[in-house]
Amino acid sequence: MKTRLTLLFIFSLIFSLTFGQSKTDSLLTLFNNNKANTEDCIELATLYNEINPDSGNYFAKIALELAIAGDKSTQIGEAYYQLADSYYYRDKYDSTLVYYKKSLFYYLKTNENNDIAGVYNDIGQLLQQQSKLDSSMVYFQQALLYIDKESLPSGYYAILINIANTHTYLGNFAYSNEALLQVLKESGNDISAYTRAILYNNIGLNYRRSSNYDAAIKYYNISLAIDDSLGSTNNLANDYMNIGATYYSWEKYDEALEMFNKAYVIFAKLKLPRNIASISADLANVQKALGNYEIAIEYFKLSIDSAKACNDIYLHANALHGLALVAFQQLQYQKSLKYGLEALELFNRTKRSFAICNTKLSLGRTYLSINNLIKAEIYLLSADSLSKEMKSLELEKDIAFQLASLYSAKGLHQQSNDYYQRFIIINDSVFNKKSHSILIEYQVKFDNLAKQRDVERISHENDINLERINQKNRAIVVLAIGSLVFFIMILFLWILYRQKNKSYKTLFIKNKEQLEADKQAATYRKDLLKKVIPIEISDKIVIALHRAMDDEKIFLQQDLSASKLAEELGTNTSYLSKIINDKFGLNFSAFINKYRIQEAQIIILNKDYKNYTIEAIAHECGYKSKSTFNEAFKRITGLTPSYYMSNKS
Repeated sequence: MKTRLTLLFIFSLIFSLTFGQSKTDSLLTLFNNNKANTEDCIELATLYNEINPDSGNYFAKIALELAIAGDKSTQIGEAYYQLADSYYYRDKYDSTLVYYKKSLFYYLKTNENNDIAGVYNDIGQLLQQQSKLDSSMVYFQQALLYIDKESLPSGYYAILINIANTHTYLGNFAYSNEALLQVLKESGNDISAYTRAILYNNIGLNYRRSSNYDAAIKYYNISLAIDDSLGSTNNLANDYMNIGATYYSWEKYDEALEMFNKAYVIFAKLKLPRNIASISADLANVQKALGNYEIAIEYFKLSIDSAKACNDIYLHANALHGLALVAFQQLQYQKSLKYGLEALELFNRTKRSFAICNTKLSLGRTYLSINNLIKAEIYLLSADSLSKEMKSLELEKDIAFQLASLYSAKGLHQQSNDYYQRFIIINDSVFNKKSHSILIEYQVKFDNLAKQRDVERISHENDINLERINQKNRAIVVLAIGSLVFFIMILFLWILYRQKNKSYKTLFIKNKEQLEADKQAATYRKDLLKKVIPIEISDKIVIALHRAMDDEKIFLQQDLSASKLAEELGTNTSYLSKIINDKFGLNFSAFINKYRIQEAQIIILNKDYKNYTIEAIAHECGYKSKSTFNEAFKRITGLTPSYYMSNKS
C-alpha cells in the first residue's frame, strides 16, 4: 500500500521522466484495451493522485468496482485508500476521512498489519491537520498496536514521531520528549544522522516552549554537533538561530547576539536573502531589548531590503512591525503608526492570524497613547476577537490590559474593571500553564521511577509466592514419607530455613532501597515546591500535606486524626480523605502508617538509636501500642521489627 506512513524515513524512489511516462503509457494502453486488472487500476490511481487527483479518483473508482467483483478484502481496502487519497489531494478532507475508514474496515479483515497501521496513521495525521488532536492521538495509538517493528521499523518510528508531535500541539511537552527520546534510544542505525539531528532539535524546541532553557540549550547543542560533523552549513546556521532564540527568551542577550551573529555570517556567505531577512530581524529584536534603538533600526531596514529581494511579504511585514515597536519605545507615535499600518496591510495579505492580531494590538496601544480612543477601541476589539479565535492566552492577556486602560481613559470604570479582572485571571492561567509543564515533566520522571519500583516489587513478590508454593509441595512429600525419612526432613527444614532467611534478607535490602528512593522522591517534591505554584485547590492541599509530612513530620503525633490533620491543612475531613485516596491510592490510616513505618526504618538503621527498644521506637513514631506497630511494620515491609533490627548491620 502506498502510504505516507514512513514520514521522514522512507523517501519515494525518483524515477526518470522517460521511465515514469513509459510505465504510465503502458498501463493506459492496457486500460484502453479493457485488459487492465484491479492492480493495474490501483497503480494508475496511485500515479495520478498527486499530479491529477480527478483522474486518480476516476481510476480508483474503476479499481473499486473490479475489487468488489473479485471480493478480495486487500484489494477493496487498497482501492478505497486510493479513493481517499484522491480527495485528500483535492483538500476535501471530510470525504478523505470517510474513505480512509472504509479502507480500514476491509484491511482489518486481512492479516496485513502494517497496512492496517498505515491507515490508522493516515487518519491520525488527517485529524491532526484539522486540529482534532485528542482523536488523532487515539488513531496513532492504534497504529502503534498494529505496526510490526521488526519488518517496518521506519513506520514504527514515524508513528512515535506523530504521537510526539500531537503531544507538542497539545502542550504536553514532557510526553512529546519522552516519545522522541524513545525513537532515539531504539532506532540505532535505522535512522540517519541528519534525522537524529532533527529529533534532537525538536526536543530542544519542546524544552524551550516549556521555559526549561538549560535543557533546551543542551539538546540544541547536540543537534548542532551532529550538523557540524555532517558539514551541513545551512542546518548549522538554523541551529545557531534556535540557540540564539532560546537565549533571547531567557533574556541572556549577549549570548543571543553571539549565536545570531554566527548564523548571520553563514547566511550572508551563502547569499540567502530570505534567511538574511529572518536573522536580521532577530538581531534587531535583541538590540531593541538592549535599548540600542539605532542599531535595531538598521537591522530592521536590512531585513526589509532582504525580504524585498526574495519577495517575502511576511518577513517584510515583520520588519516593519519591528520598526513600529522601536518608534513606539522612542515615543515617536506617528512614525510608529505609519510603520504599523504598512505592516498590517502586508500581514493581511499573508492571512497569518497571529501576526495580524499582534499588529492590531500594537496599533491599538499606540492610538491609546495619543488619546485617539475611537481608533484604539476599534483595533483592540478586533485584536481581542482574533485572539479568542486562536485561543492565544498571551495575546488575550496583553489585549485585556490595554482594553482596561482604554475604558479607564473613557471613564467607563465598570468595563475597565471587567477587563482588568480578565487580565489577572489570564495572567494567572498563563503562569500556571508554564508551571504545569514543569509539574508534568517531574511527574513523568516520578511515574517512570514508580513503574520501575513496582516491577521490582512484583518480581520479588512472585519469587516469595513461588517459594511458598514450593514449601507446601515439599511439606506434602514429607508428610507422605513420614517418620522413615525423619533425618531427610530435618535436613530439608534446615535448607528451607536458609532459603527463607535469604528471601527475608533480600526483602530487607529491597526495603532499604525503597526507603532511599522515597527519600529522593521527597527531595524532588521539596525542590519542585520551590519552583512552581499549584493550579487547583486540591494541589494546594497536596503541597501542604507534603510539607506537613516531609518537613514537620506531623505523623509522629500519637493523637493525630483525620479531623486534626484536616484542620491543620485548612480543609475538612471528607475532602482530605478524598484527596489522599485520589492522589496516593490509600486511606487515611494506611497513608499515616506508611510515613510512620518509614520513620521507624530510618531510626532502626540509625546508630544513634541502637539502644532503643521496639516499644520505644513505636512510641517515637507515633504508635501508642507495640502490637499495633508490629502489625503495621510487618504489613508494609513484609518483615518484623525484631528481624529488621537484627539484620540492620
